[in-house]
Amino acid sequence: MLLIVVRHGEAERKSSNIADEERKLTPAGEAHLRHNLTMAKELVNRHIDLVLSSPLIRARESAKIAMEIFESPRMEIEKSLTSDSEPYEVFQILSRYRGLCIILVSHQPLVSRLLCSLLSWDDRHFSFETGAVAVAEITEIRENAAGVLRALIQNVC
Repeated sequence: MLLIVVRHGEAERKSSNIADEERKLTPAGEAHLRHNLTMAKELVNRHIDLVLSSPLIRARESAKIAMEIFESPRMEIEKSLTSDSEPYEVFQILSRYRGLCIILVSHQPLVSRLLCSLLSWDDRHFSFETGAVAVAEITEIRENAAGVLRALIQNVC
């Protein structure tokens, strides 16, 4: 299974006027994300079957950009792709889609914990930046999963 993990693009600043779940992407965040996803598409060069997204607006906007760039026909909203979810919850979701190529769009710290769990990294020394994209091949999936990192695209703009 090919998994492309995306942390949503830069969002509007937190303020008392906007609820956290309503914060949208900034123009700079959208541009950075588009650039990183375009690089990922060139590296992957495969059809994407599904985009899974957190329900928060900034993630859904990021997922729509991923759908556009990868020409993916389908997106599903997963309530358990929020920042406070655990990797094992995501692995349970992914186990329903064995053999597919999936883009997963979510938030920090879930994306860092997910990638570290998948790759057996120490999550104290890794942080997934806003707009970053990781491409991983999942070799085993159960309650835990094992995989190989194929690419990590961060801060290239």
